[in-house]
Amino acid sequence: MEVLTHNLSKELAKRHEVHVLYPIYRKGVSKCYTNSFKDRKERIEIHELTIEENTWDHVKGLLRFDAPALGLMYRNDRVRKEFAECLEEIQPDIVHFQHLLGLSVDLPLVAKKNCGVVLGLNDYWLMCPTTHFLNSDGEICNNSSPKNCWKCLSTKWCNLVSARRLINHHILKKVYEAYGVNRIAERAIYIKQSVKCADKLLVASETIIRKFAENGFINDSDLKEGKVALIHHGIDTYSLSRVRKNPSGNTRFGYVGSFLERKGLHVLIEAFNKLGDASAELKIYGSTILDPSNRYHRCLIEKSKNNPKIRFMGPFEDVRDPYSSVDVLVVPSVTYEGYGLVVQEAFAAKTSVIASNIGALNESVEHMKNGLLFEAGNSNDLARKMRMIVQNPILLRQLERNVPHVKSVEQNAKEIEEVYEEVVHRRGKARSLFFSY
Repeated sequence: MEVLTHNLSKELAKRHEVHVLYPIYRKGVSKCYTNSFKDRKERIEIHELTIEENTWDHVKGLLRFDAPALGLMYRNDRVRKEFAECLEEIQPDIVHFQHLLGLSVDLPLVAKKNCGVVLGLNDYWLMCPTTHFLNSDGEICNNSSPKNCWKCLSTKWCNLVSARRLINHHILKKVYEAYGVNRIAERAIYIKQSVKCADKLLVASETIIRKFAENGFINDSDLKEGKVALIHHGIDTYSLSRVRKNPSGNTRFGYVGSFLERKGLHVLIEAFNKLGDASAELKIYGSTILDPSNRYHRCLIEKSKNNPKIRFMGPFEDVRDPYSSVDVLVVPSVTYEGYGLVVQEAFAAKTSVIASNIGALNESVEHMKNGLLFEAGNSNDLARKMRMIVQNPILLRQLERNVPHVKSVEQNAKEIEEVYEEVVHRRGKARSLFFSY
């Protein structure tokens, strides 16, 4: 989301006054303040909203079920006060909220008093504190409710609290059951108020619209009256369209992304191990380096250690680097993605995709046309699809020829400008835009 906001802000700053606000959490003396400065190269006004917390702040947050690690922190009086002061100083015409995580979910209500509000629904955090409807058993949750969220979060909360010896683990479940479920219900109420107050809701996929509708955060009138705008994200197509593939005699499968369990990298490694083809290799590009102290990272290391054809390539700075060395991108997510930017990056680099048939991924990837789809979480099915590519080079060439057009940042900015104009047309010409993420 940070990269998206940065690229969009740069483009909009060519024609508008743009301010960007984002939160930073630090250990400190329990205070909240804003550092403002101008990025003269990008012509963007930056506002770093810093929240300093001491140990007691953290303890109180845990006991109130407000810890950021739980995803339940939804109201912050200090953040709200700082935000209101920023608005008073800037006097923007539009505030576009890209995300509210780490801030306070009632900030759209604060902004609504004086300016237009655009709220981006970019993932599922407003509905699900874990963000992607994956419960504590690693299964997809299709019935979100305070009671079910309690079942998912209670173990995580108990581990956080007991690890700090704040309270005996024996009574934690009872405490959470008596109080934690109510906090989850309150969170949903405040979030629905913020969603309702927005002048426009921007979503990147049909899947997000469906999930928000299913869970009661948007209704039929929102859809019929045009409050919800489906606008796919734009990316740096200029750089990616200039990717040149390094020659290789092997079929090179690639993974690009973070090493989180919900991203399904373990499924990909299992599938590749079942492939058993000497002419195939798997290159894994991550935003971090593997950490053996991390449980999931240890799992990845264990699954891949006996296969020399699996290579962890480490982090990368240039977005073109992975796509110059892979023939097929694999996106093995085990739960809902909000959009799938990495799929669009691959398409822009003329790289075909094998993806899980879940969420927004199957909105972009058309089976046997520009890529292949497999059953989410099924390593046997993924191995079959990978084998189809290895054994049929002609199929790979056909898929590459059918990759779709990918929207640029410039095109995306123009679409969003039209939304802004719709919201502020009664307020005169826009003077400044304000992003929060």
